[in-house]
Amino acid sequence: MPDSNPILQLQKLAGRRTFDKGEMLYFQEAVHRFTRNQLIVTAIVQEIQEFTVKLSIVDGQYEGSCNCSDSEGFDFCKHCVAVALTDISREAELEVLQEGDEIQRITGYIESMSEAEAKATLLKQITSDIDKTEQWVLFADVRNGKINKKALIDIINKALPLREVWRQNRVKTYFETAIEKFNRLISILHKLPTDPAFELTQTALLRYNKALGKIKDDKGYRLKVEVTLVQAFATFTSELNWTPQRKVSFLMSLYHQPFSNFALPSIYKRFVQKYPELIELFIEKLVNLECQFEQTETSSIQIEKTVDDTHVLILTDLALYYAESGPEVSTENKLKLIECKHKLATNLTEYIELAELCVSLGCKDIARKYITEIESHTLNYRQESKLLTLSANTQEQVEDIDASLDLHWSAYERSLEASDFHAVLSLLEASDNKSEADVQHWFEKAQALLIERLEDTDNQDTLFELYLACDKKDIAIAEAQDVILSNPLLHKISKLGIEMQPDLGFVLYRRLIRTYPKNTDTQGYETAITLLKELKSALKSKKQHQSFDFLISELIFDFKQKRKFIALLQGQFGL
Repeated sequence: MPDSNPILQLQKLAGRRTFDKGEMLYFQEAVHRFTRNQLIVTAIVQEIQEFTVKLSIVDGQYEGSCNCSDSEGFDFCKHCVAVALTDISREAELEVLQEGDEIQRITGYIESMSEAEAKATLLKQITSDIDKTEQWVLFADVRNGKINKKALIDIINKALPLREVWRQNRVKTYFETAIEKFNRLISILHKLPTDPAFELTQTALLRYNKALGKIKDDKGYRLKVEVTLVQAFATFTSELNWTPQRKVSFLMSLYHQPFSNFALPSIYKRFVQKYPELIELFIEKLVNLECQFEQTETSSIQIEKTVDDTHVLILTDLALYYAESGPEVSTENKLKLIECKHKLATNLTEYIELAELCVSLGCKDIARKYITEIESHTLNYRQESKLLTLSANTQEQVEDIDASLDLHWSAYERSLEASDFHAVLSLLEASDNKSEADVQHWFEKAQALLIERLEDTDNQDTLFELYLACDKKDIAIAEAQDVILSNPLLHKISKLGIEMQPDLGFVLYRRLIRTYPKNTDTQGYETAITLLKELKSALKSKKQHQSFDFLISELIFDFKQKRKFIALLQGQFGL
């Protein structure tokens, strides 16, 4: 780009009137086929006719020529101005990209190349790697109207070779290699007509199902491959030029699970939910399909009943549909949702969750019926706690607030979970007679209970969750210095501390950060770096920044054996 102020230079070079005309062409995006090769710029400017412009940059100044009558090959015309403005704009964009993230810097580098140079570089990169060469040969074939189905099936088979794999490190490598190949395959499939792309995705899923029969994957390494293939399958299914009737019939067939070693996720959510033209017909067919299964009694709970796997998939999708409107769901759909969930429930925990659903939907009478039935069974303490909370939530708040408070307190005594104490606070909030003294009374009552219960335990999380629930932040920050807390809770209190009591907050952050490099995994190191950046951004005084620099030096010294962590520290904080 020319030196000094390039816009001012153009105005002087072309004259004000010509500059204004050229600027108008620039804003009208009349400049096409723009190329820059070092200090030579060429482009076409499209008006009623096409005009060819060539600019040279000599000693930081534009020199221009154009084949229009005004330029006659050497004068700086309006077309030259439009191309020069395009060049100035492009160079400014490149400067911004060069200061950006990795992708932006690469983009800027590519943009700075000439077309020929970019093509040559791309070709070199492609031909230096066998997999890339194979992929781009297929791109070329597809572009030329050739669909090499056998070559694409070969990629599928190579991605998932049929062999016994059971050692976890080999299972991990197996699926990492598979996802690389499938990502390349899917990029090719998107360039194919929909029908063959759909068929090949089906082939890939069948191969995946077959391969799973030979692999022992206890860690879930396969899931990334599974999600990728199912997503591609859903995408190509949605793009098929089929009638709604044909598409819905096909989707119904998927409930009979053509895959023996894995299950498709929610068919409604993945294949139907985003396509309004399918929903009504799909739900009608799904309701009919559900009616073909043996219908269970829906007026009472049945513990340890069995539900067919296909029936579970159907009921789950119907429940998802009936629940879609959230709080605005119709009364009819509320009852249908409850019916589906009732059919799915097979144990006390699931029936308690069903009663919770009834409360959330405002169906308190139905909830009470479930609660009464559940109470006749033997419950563990967590189930008792949840049932007490549910009983409280089904009370009429104004008339039965004291009874509800007693029930929520009983639930809290059993669970010691902050959510149950929040329910106590919510009831106090709803009471017309609520006072600060009431809140303080219940806080002190809960605090005394927890101090007694936690006397012989190291972890004090429940006590500090109570402090936060009751807005006792100062107490939480001060007392957190001397007790053992889980990292998520310590992080929450550290963030409060750095805002409210910076010195104490810094000490808490230091303690939290030091727990992560002790783990030898990369995630632990990265979490420590993230927390350090978070801490640094919250510091305000010079003294705090000096303490931060000392903390970095301390970490480098104390964890000098953790070379990867030290490299991350030095890379982020420049030490």
